[in-house]
Amino acid sequence: MSKIIAGERRAQTRCTLHNLMYAIIGQDTHRVRVENISASGAAVATEASLEIGEKLSLISDILGLIPAVVVRQTDTGVALRFLVDEDRQREFGSYFLERQSPRGLPAAG
Repeated sequence: MSKIIAGERRAQTRCTLHNLMYAIIGQDTHRVRVENISASGAAVATEASLEIGEKLSLISDILGLIPAVVVRQTDTGVALRFLVDEDRQREFGSYFLERQSPRGLPAAG
């Protein structure tokens, strides 16, 4: 289940997910858990050792291949900034918002 995080001062609405995805890092594929995601980036839990500035791609069944760069390390993994243009960011944002209700529960229908 996902939920919109209220009280955010960020430019993009962030949703908590805790979904499993895969990331292509160099020539290897790693399983990651998306902790939260927005149109501009995500926080992922991973056991892979990643450095700030390292590039990777998330693999999403729905959104396709999402290129990203590590912008900071967290207790459970890393924070990513998506390397996509504004049109693709709007596509991501629309996807998340269309599937949310004001209380953060999946939208009906």
